[in-house]
Amino acid sequence: MLEVCPLGSGSRGNAYWIRSEGSAVLVDCGLSATRILKTLGRIGASPDELEGIILTHEHSDHTSGLAVLRKRCPLPIWATRGTREGISRPGPGPFRSIDTRRPFAVGPFRITAFPIPHDAAEPVGLILETAAGSVGIATDLGRAEDAVLERIAGVRALVLESNHDEDLLREGSYPWYLKERIRSGRGHLSNRDSGNALAASLHDGLEAVILAHLSRENNRPELARAGAREALRRRGREGVKVIVAEQDREGEVLSFR
Repeated sequence: MLEVCPLGSGSRGNAYWIRSEGSAVLVDCGLSATRILKTLGRIGASPDELEGIILTHEHSDHTSGLAVLRKRCPLPIWATRGTREGISRPGPGPFRSIDTRRPFAVGPFRITAFPIPHDAAEPVGLILETAAGSVGIATDLGRAEDAVLERIAGVRALVLESNHDEDLLREGSYPWYLKERIRSGRGHLSNRDSGNALAASLHDGLEAVILAHLSRENNRPELARAGAREALRRRGREGVKVIVAEQDREGEVLSFR
């Protein structure tokens, strides 16, 4: 069995729990250690199952919980060299290197990391393969390049960024430089771009998409959901499950046999 759950996702913190064959990993650790551990308990998971933490990049909304969580649970971290060098307080425990040219194993997971366009030192997306299928993680990317679309085509579950509504961002209170950063090719995907990426990478085996990293100010869950559903409708795949990850509470645990 393969299980996937967003523990929380948004501009103020991100973490995803993935379990297979009794072992689990965290992808990113941008929530507090207390919240992560309490949330694991609520979804029927245990920190004892965790084999480690895999980081997509060094920004604080993906790493701020590391130091305290690793004091309580001295887990190994897998990260690219650029990500590792960008973390100021990683907490105790070993670091293991991610090389985007070579897959690596963590417990029952065979993991492939691939470069993504974002304004971080060495950011990556991830494909986590198991005997029950695979999960793709593609968030914090300014554009969905062909290489990214090729990587995420073929997964059973996809965590895909749907950060902002273009109108809300344009008319919102963010300073101009920040709006430009978000809209840039190294910023974040809009709902429209996310829907286009979903349509372009869609395949017969996709069963669920988790829309992630929504902006609290510049997006609305119903707008992100509508964009994804329209993309699926265009391709005749209305049966694919669409979940919007929330900032302040965990999402549904998705199970695949």
